[in-house]
Amino acid sequence: MEMSNMRRSRRGSRTDSVKHRSSPSVVSVFWHRITKPITESHAWLNFCFYLSIIWAQIRRHLNYYRIHFLYIFLVALLGGIAVYLSELYASSGTISFVDAIFMSTSAVTQTGLSSVDVAELHQGTQAVLIIVMMFGGSMIMTVAPVIMRKFYFRKQLRRHHIESYRKDLAEYNALNALLRIVPILWGTCLISFYLMLYIYCIANDGAIQVMEANNQTTAWFALFQTVSAFHNCGLSTISTNIVPFRFQYFPLLLISLMTVTGNVAFPFIMRIIVVARYWLSKNPTTRATYKFLLDHPRRCFTHLFPRAQNRWLLLVFVVLTVVQWSALMGYEWTESLFAEFNAGEKIVNSFFQAAVTRSAGFNSIDLGQLQPGLLVLFLAMMYISVSPIAVAVRNSGLDGTVSSSRKTVLDRNVMGDVEEREAGRSSSNTITSQAKRVMTQDSIFLFLAYLIIVSIETDHLEEDVSFTLFKILFDIISGYGTVGLSLGYPGVPFAFCGVWHPVSKLVLLLVMILGRQRNLPDSIDKAVQVPKRLFSAVSSRHNSEDEDMENSTAETSGDRSRQHATPDADSGAGVDGGQIVPIPHLAHAHSQDGMLAITIDNNPDVLRAVLWKSCKSRTARAMQTRKLQAPAREQRLESLRVDND
Repeated sequence: MEMSNMRRSRRGSRTDSVKHRSSPSVVSVFWHRITKPITESHAWLNFCFYLSIIWAQIRRHLNYYRIHFLYIFLVALLGGIAVYLSELYASSGTISFVDAIFMSTSAVTQTGLSSVDVAELHQGTQAVLIIVMMFGGSMIMTVAPVIMRKFYFRKQLRRHHIESYRKDLAEYNALNALLRIVPILWGTCLISFYLMLYIYCIANDGAIQVMEANNQTTAWFALFQTVSAFHNCGLSTISTNIVPFRFQYFPLLLISLMTVTGNVAFPFIMRIIVVARYWLSKNPTTRATYKFLLDHPRRCFTHLFPRAQNRWLLLVFVVLTVVQWSALMGYEWTESLFAEFNAGEKIVNSFFQAAVTRSAGFNSIDLGQLQPGLLVLFLAMMYISVSPIAVAVRNSGLDGTVSSSRKTVLDRNVMGDVEEREAGRSSSNTITSQAKRVMTQDSIFLFLAYLIIVSIETDHLEEDVSFTLFKILFDIISGYGTVGLSLGYPGVPFAFCGVWHPVSKLVLLLVMILGRQRNLPDSIDKAVQVPKRLFSAVSSRHNSEDEDMENSTAETSGDRSRQHATPDADSGAGVDGGQIVPIPHLAHAHSQDGMLAITIDNNPDVLRAVLWKSCKSRTARAMQTRKLQAPAREQRLESLRVDND
């Protein structure tokens, strides 16, 4: 009797202590009293109910492609409003709302086409454009899928009560490493390039004269130019762009290096950093993390390619640059455009124009004076733009695989929807097939945009000899390639599209957004998918990315649902070909077919803890379910007794 009283007193003391620890604060009580009439009202409950239904319908259709489009659209809209209000506050009245939206879209899409003179904008407006360019930078935007995957990674680990073992998982450590590498690389490049350009502009007499002649503040010019060049935008605070620096080697070569580093060279730099960290690290955990990134480069990051894709990308970049460089010198070496240059200046200006034509819209020469053959070559280079990167992304991260039994391919199209097609030579995941898809996927839309703009500008084409069909096509291709070069219009210091009708500018705005979307993966690959489950089918050995691509097999929708429906997923079992198999020993975790797979190598303690916690949580849920069902069971038994009586 005394023992039972002691147990009751202990339980009472524990309950009192728990209640004392969890007592609400004064602020929470006050907030609850204020919001209670609202949260418990029928109108609020109905609003939340319908809002949840709407969100459920929207969430079903969300994917990386659509989220990226919405992000670009919202940043362009908010940036345009900020540009318009900044100019309105400055009382300059030099920009319309359509031009403000156009300039913001040009900045966030990394295009660089300007419908107004950037040099005439207020400094606050230029600061807004700097922020918008940073928000749209391709390098910093690659971090978003990494953050998303890490969030869902921890969510699944927390769900299975094994969050304390996350630092033992190689993919989780790889995501953390990428979240450190990319921002540090981005900030280091910006600061380094800014200091180099700023020091040159205050130390070189020619640069000082350019600053004074164009009424430029050296620090502000260096900042705007660095951000614009590194993010491949091509905007400048000087009305004539880079033409005043055409006689100076260093700024031309430095700006060329900025544009290449911020886009084309980014995958090479990332792989060099990962390889260097792998060989220089002495910590076994760190080496395992970077080994995982080298073995599965496209599983964690969209712009970390295998060696084959890196070699192909480097070859294409060198060939295209050399072809355009040689053609420019061959066509213009003895022409009037190069008459004021010596031999060295001709070589450097030709190299500068060849290096930035496919990425940023800078120009050190008057493009309107180029030979017609060169203009056609520039048009082709702008259409190609940075599509080799898109080809490498899709070739290395295609999530469709071939089925040996049904001879079909499961793939995701550009909108993220699953498609099933016959596996053959035309649907094989090769560089050639991916290049064909990239170069032809938006041709119909571009034709319609060209037709609409020409129809709107018919009066100008008939009355003004400076309005030509080729100039319109040049700006459309420049906007689609997110380049920013333009043949200009006589008497105005901005792009040719700046004198178009507002509706034509809005059509070109959509073309710029479409061109920005072209660089995304055509299939929503593993690097941008979120893990849905913690355990799934895993191979018994650590395959490389190439082996995964070769050995993987596609499933039909019925086979996929049957194989991935793991009845013992919480107990640490995987599914392989419909058979329940134990998960091998755990050293790394990786996502496979949109699932989060955990593999355990040479660590029985972690495996034991995983299985114990998973089984324990299942047991607790089962006991809770039985406890909730007990009253109903007792009621049914009571009704049976009454019926028997």
